[in-house]
Amino acid sequence: MKYGIYPVLLATTLFTNLASAALIDNGTFVTDTNTGLDWLDLTQTVNTDYSVVESQMGAGGQFEGWTLASYDQVITFLGNAGGNGVYDGTNDTHDISSAHYDSGWNTENNGVVAPLLDMWGNFSIDPQDHSAHFIFNEQNIFGHYTMAYLFDTSKSSWGLTSDLMEIVTTWSGVASTQVGAALVRPSAVPLPAAVWLFGAGLLSLLGLARKR
Repeated sequence: MKYGIYPVLLATTLFTNLASAALIDNGTFVTDTNTGLDWLDLTQTVNTDYSVVESQMGAGGQFEGWTLASYDQVITFLGNAGGNGVYDGTNDTHDISSAHYDSGWNTENNGVVAPLLDMWGNFSIDPQDHSAHFIFNEQNIFGHYTMAYLFDTSKSSWGLTSDLMEIVTTWSGVASTQVGAALVRPSAVPLPAAVWLFGAGLLSLLGLARKR
């Protein structure tokens, strides 16, 4: 019996590690398995006026089935990517009545931005940086969309030592080589093969434990 516990502990560890990998890169979109949402790669909408993106969301359009992500969806997505801390700036002023958010460096996300943008889209023209801006579905009194900024400073020549994951300002939606749109849809992606392999392996391990 004492040997039987080890396969169970191993299986539990494997499951924990598997469950913690919330994001799956599917090529042109990323699936967040914690929320069941797909996130279209930012590279698909970068340098495109948002009015054009929106016009393609209807039946037969390039972005059929996709919608602009909400504030809550963005915050959850950043968290599931490994982010932690206040994304609205140093004083957490989530105030859409003004033109700008309170901004400041977030020091709690070292090592998060680069792998996220490797999956979701990196716009930087500087080989030392990983960066992207994206808008989501929240407008201020001027009708401008809220914009978030992801910047990996670990490769920066500025000498900074932390990653920036922040909601920093608002954007009119016009085309920019540094701005995309955060588009989401309910995921139709089946469980990855690793999950099924894990299930088969778990059953084998439990069977071995019972025999012992």
